[in-house]
Amino acid sequence: MRGAMTAKEALDAAKNVELGERLRGYESSCGRRGSCRSEPLQDDPGRWTWCPDCLTVYDDYGKAVNPISEFHQARG
Repeated sequence: MRGAMTAKEALDAAKNVELGERLRGYESSCGRRGSCRSEPLQDDPGRWTWCPDCLTVYDDYGKAVNPISEFHQARG
C-alpha cells in the first residue's frame, strides 16, 4: 500500500505511470474482486476516495475523476 495520499498526489501518480499500467492493475485486482478498493484521501475536505490498485480517483458522488482511458477504448 502506498499510504495516505492527497488528491493531487493520486492524480499525479496516475498520470506518471506507463501506458496500460492502470488497466493492468484494474484487471488483476479490481475486476477480479468486482470493484475498486475505496481508500480515503489525505487532507480532503470532501469525500473523495481513490483506488491504490488502478490509481482511479473518485469524487464525492463516486464518479471517476480520471477514468482509465485504455479501459474505455477496449470496451468501446
